[in-house]
Amino acid sequence: MKKAINNLRENLRGRIEEALRKACGRITPSKRMMVIVVASVLFAVGCIWMTTSAIYNMGKQRELRQFEEMQHIKSLLLPPSAPGSVAPDSTTLDPSAPQPGDDEDRALSKAISDLKKTLGHE
Repeated sequence: MKKAINNLRENLRGRIEEALRKACGRITPSKRMMVIVVASVLFAVGCIWMTTSAIYNMGKQRELRQFEEMQHIKSLLLPPSAPGSVAPDSTTLDPSAPQPGDDEDRALSKAISDLKKTLGHE
C-alpha cells in the first residue's frame, strides 16, 4: 500500500514539474523575470496588509476591553417571587432603599454644593 501511494505521489510530482517546465520554457527570460517580480510584489503587499490589519485589530480589541471594564453593574429590579419560594432581600425590590455606594454619592453631592456656595454660584 505504501509503495502504491509513493508511486502515485512521484508520478503526480513528475507531471506537475513537467507541466511547469513546459509553461515556463515557452516564455522568454525577461517575461519570466517580470512574472517573478509581479508575484513577489503581490506577496509583499499581502504580507504588509495582513500585518497592519492584525495590529489594527489588536488595538481595537484593547479599546473594547477598556470600555467593558468601565461599565458598572446596575442592581436588578426583580419581580415578586412565586409562592413558596425564598423572597429576595428588600433592596432588590425597592429602588428607593439605600444601595451600596449611596454614602459616597451623598458625600460627593454635599462637597459639590459646598463648593458652589463658596464660589457664589448658588
